[in-house]
Amino acid sequence: MPHNIARELMLEFMVMNKNVRQHKLPEGNFKPWEIMTLMGLENHHSLRMKDIATMVGLAPSTITQMMDSLVERGYIERIPSDQDRRSINLVLTPSGTAIAQALKREAERVFERITEEIGEAETTQLLTLIKKVNTILGTPVDPCLVNPKENV
Repeated sequence: MPHNIARELMLEFMVMNKNVRQHKLPEGNFKPWEIMTLMGLENHHSLRMKDIATMVGLAPSTITQMMDSLVERGYIERIPSDQDRRSINLVLTPSGTAIAQALKREAERVFERITEEIGEAETTQLLTLIKKVNTILGTPVDPCLVNPKENV
């Protein structure tokens, strides 16, 4: 593949990422890791700090400080684990649940618009290609974002 196509692809991915992230809620701006955390927790009753760290791709020591922001804003609570005294579970507060649902609705609205504009066939092609890219990069969709499971 010619170098200029790879560069153009890189730039288009950067622009697309910026465009998707520019959609904000009236409740405020949210960083990508905050959105992933809130939506992941919305799919589960609770997640361990370790699970959140894995989901957003950061070290557990880093995620602990980052969660402070969501705790201070009243979106999540830290709950000691019943099974392991060293482990902390995160759960959504009622306002966190409302924000997570609003973020999900906004994301669905954005991607429904894309689907309407480019059509189902091209959307299916795009989805197939994005999945291939994620496989190549080794970053498939995190199950915490997709599949609800029992309490961790």
